[in-house]
Amino acid sequence: MRVLWIGTPSTSGNAGNEVFDARMIQALRAGGVEVRHVAPRPTRRVAQFSNYLRGIPHYRAAFESEDNHHRISDAAHGCDAAICSREFFDGLAAGLHLPVIPVLHNITSCSLRAIFPRNLVARPFVWTAARWERSLYTQHWPFIAVAVLSRRDEAFVRRLRSRSVLYTPPGMPSPLKLSSNAAFRPEMVLSGTYDWFPKRRDLAAFSRELASVQMPIKVAVDGALPKLKPPIESAPMVADADAIRIGLVLDRFESGFKLKAQYYLSQNCIVLSYSDLSADFAQIPDAAFFVRRITHARDVAVVAAELAAIPASLLRRRMSAFSEACAAAFSWAKSAQVLLDGFQSHGN
Repeated sequence: MRVLWIGTPSTSGNAGNEVFDARMIQALRAGGVEVRHVAPRPTRRVAQFSNYLRGIPHYRAAFESEDNHHRISDAAHGCDAAICSREFFDGLAAGLHLPVIPVLHNITSCSLRAIFPRNLVARPFVWTAARWERSLYTQHWPFIAVAVLSRRDEAFVRRLRSRSVLYTPPGMPSPLKLSSNAAFRPEMVLSGTYDWFPKRRDLAAFSRELASVQMPIKVAVDGALPKLKPPIESAPMVADADAIRIGLVLDRFESGFKLKAQYYLSQNCIVLSYSDLSADFAQIPDAAFFVRRITHARDVAVVAAELAAIPASLLRRRMSAFSEACAAAFSWAKSAQVLLDGFQSHGN
């Protein structure tokens, strides 16, 4: 089987969408699928503004062009099917004459509403995106199925189409095996990139909260933090089989799947998140203990005190069991197979 993968070009390689594309393509190829990758090119600002006036929604307007339509159509020659990774390109993929499964990393109308809840300027973009989604995701050709990364987005799409909705969450890194002496260490881990304004905004909000409370908990960073006022004093994060720590998801908006939650669990961190992650972990035993929602930096100290009071041997057993269960539940190979099964079901 030859599949056209429509996705973003690789830049840093660390962004969530780039990780998803690279690992899913790898999993498909490991399963014997020939994958051809094509990356639409951003349009000029003038063309993007013109697209907005034509009713093309946010994000899509940056890629809607005759050149990109030709680029994708040419790349599709000889392919049996196409996977459109990221909703930015769904309008381009809708013009193909072969079976397509769009993989929605987010639902634009929902994510814009969540990211900018009180921004009046964002509302027209929300309405335009919602109209686009109702029109596009109810089609059963060429969109023979629609895939999503999160249970929340799955519920949304199921309200638009009653069948052919696929759940394809990202895979999880292999868990770091805990040593026999591992115990809770009062340390907060921050991971991820902060190039995108909403993520920097929520990181800055956390730095202000952290400065307002007395918390004798160190901060370890996997990556680099932008300049903050007040700054967050931190040290580089080092993988440590002797430590059970706390991993923080600082996004205050609920949108898509938070890959860093899986990374934290693979590094034996209890996940504390400002956004609700419960739906994607609900079926895994002990999820309520290891994946929790917080509302303020002071909540971290409360959880740290709770964890410190648990016997180390018990916490080790629970942490190991939960991280292994998550690794089994979230697999790149499984999600790749779900996509292939979606094409197979259509063929039958």
